[in-house]
Amino acid sequence: MQRLLFIFILTAISQKGIAQSKAEVYAGVLLHVVKYVEWTGSQNNVINIGIVNDPKLVDALNTIVKKKNIQFKNIGITQLNGVDTTGGLNVVFLAKKHTNLCSKINSFACTKKILVITEMKAKEFVCPSINFFEDQGKLKFEIYTSVINKCGFLVSDQLKRFAVLK
Repeated sequence: MQRLLFIFILTAISQKGIAQSKAEVYAGVLLHVVKYVEWTGSQNNVINIGIVNDPKLVDALNTIVKKKNIQFKNIGITQLNGVDTTGGLNVVFLAKKHTNLCSKINSFACTKKILVITEMKAKEFVCPSINFFEDQGKLKFEIYTSVINKCGFLVSDQLKRFAVLK
């Protein structure tokens, strides 16, 4: 059932003619991706997501979290101005305009068990665990398995089926 819901959401948000903003699409996919990741050694049932300098995405995430009863985990959303204040976060999202922060977050993301999700296009700036990209008008995502394994995240096979594995 969850797999069908995930397929429906990915299909629905990628079809032309649906009146959703980019932030709303990213927010929905981001929350579904997080649903299928586990942090090893964590007993905490709260997932704290930090969004770097993207107030539209923060608003879209807060709207979804407030409107829906997300049963799988409790979600906290934080607007960040940079990656210096990541204490207590499980996820950090970097938009493509923040490629300059990749090397900084790479220096501590694994040790702090932070899942880094980006939308980077240039290969030389890849710093994520998961990367969103658009292909022929459809939102897709890549999972960097070496980073996921190094950092000790567990990603469900269901999520891997929808991803481009790198």
